[in-house]
Amino acid sequence: MIVNPTQIKAELARADGLFRMGKGRDAAPILRALIATKPDLAPAHFLLGQVLCSMGNAAQALDPLGTALRLAPRQAVIWEAMLQALGDAGTPEARNAFVAQLRQAPLPPQTRDVLLEKATRGGRGTLRFDVNLLAVGNEFCLLAMTH
Repeated sequence: MIVNPTQIKAELARADGLFRMGKGRDAAPILRALIATKPDLAPAHFLLGQVLCSMGNAAQALDPLGTALRLAPRQAVIWEAMLQALGDAGTPEARNAFVAQLRQAPLPPQTRDVLLEKATRGGRGTLRFDVNLLAVGNEFCLLAMTH
């Protein structure tokens, strides 16, 4: 069991590195262990959702992405990932519920508008993110920087 904040940070970075190298299958168990140890670690839930999507398991990614969204609702990158997963595996009802939730999201208006356009009209607006993890004391935050 991972208990030390330094270990958590190192394991999260290791899982992220494996994912970026195309080794999602190796990253998934690390992320699951992190989530078991620290269930409120939004970056681990987010990254697990990304890993599952990359492995063609968008339906399985909905749960960890939903948890990440609940834990870090101001992170547009998580909304974008959920939108993509719902596009691949969501039901019309789930997509409609997501749009209703997105309308109330605590996001900058321009970002929310682009995501709503994509969600409701199949718009081509694009958000591009570099995702980095930021250690804040013993906690970790997602940083999403548009460019």
